[in-house]
Amino acid sequence: MWIYEHNKLKCSKLNGGFGIFSFYRIFTTNKRYGHAAWDWPSVSKLLPDGSVQIVWPAGKDHPFEITATYRLTDETTVDLETTVKAQKDLQQFEVFLASYFHESFPAPYVYVGANPETKGKPGFLMADKTFGDWQMFPRGKEVLQIIQDGRWEKEPNPVKWVIMPYLSAPVCVRRNEAANLAAVLMTPRDDCFSIATPYKGEGHYSIYLSLFGRDVKAGETVRARSRLVVAKSISNQQILELYQKYIKQLGGRITRPR
Repeated sequence: MWIYEHNKLKCSKLNGGFGIFSFYRIFTTNKRYGHAAWDWPSVSKLLPDGSVQIVWPAGKDHPFEITATYRLTDETTVDLETTVKAQKDLQQFEVFLASYFHESFPAPYVYVGANPETKGKPGFLMADKTFGDWQMFPRGKEVLQIIQDGRWEKEPNPVKWVIMPYLSAPVCVRRNEAANLAAVLMTPRDDCFSIATPYKGEGHYSIYLSLFGRDVKAGETVRARSRLVVAKSISNQQILELYQKYIKQLGGRITRPR
């Protein structure tokens, strides 16, 4: 994915090797399904409204169907709707949605409710290496038992997360300071229970959204929404205004981020 900057007649690359809004780990309580959803067979098609739909059918090793619908809402915005239909009861189901950015976007920030760098006030906290290699920002205390139920201890590639301050709202950003560009990710509060990232400059250049975090009954279909906005010369306050606008567009209640 490339960003064309008309005023400077140049392009900036956005994504890394594994793409943006990629379906990575899938979990239930103390269980991981395979290595990654992107390894499973899938079918994609172009829908009449111009959006692209990808379906991962249920399989013997994953008793659920995942459907992803990607829509280019405008020239700077991509919306993703994720739906999951369960064939069996799924306890504390999670889609770990991964976004890998170009190395020119090394700096990840997450919007937290008690930022230690702003005397405990809400703010965007940069994931500095001094906090740890792999950092997890939960929605609240109530979801810690999901993160720590053993799902991240599975081989291969287990991860020991450093628990960071709780989210004020599920909004995060990676910044390309040289080009003054920002890649902003956001979801409704009820659709995402945690945001994760490695520290600034770490070679994955990634951010992850933990979607759902709830029980899903056999036969039930659940939905989560996510948005990517690429913006130039955008302030933190303008990012929060974009989030409020997004929630309003979804028909949600507008509240001041905590």
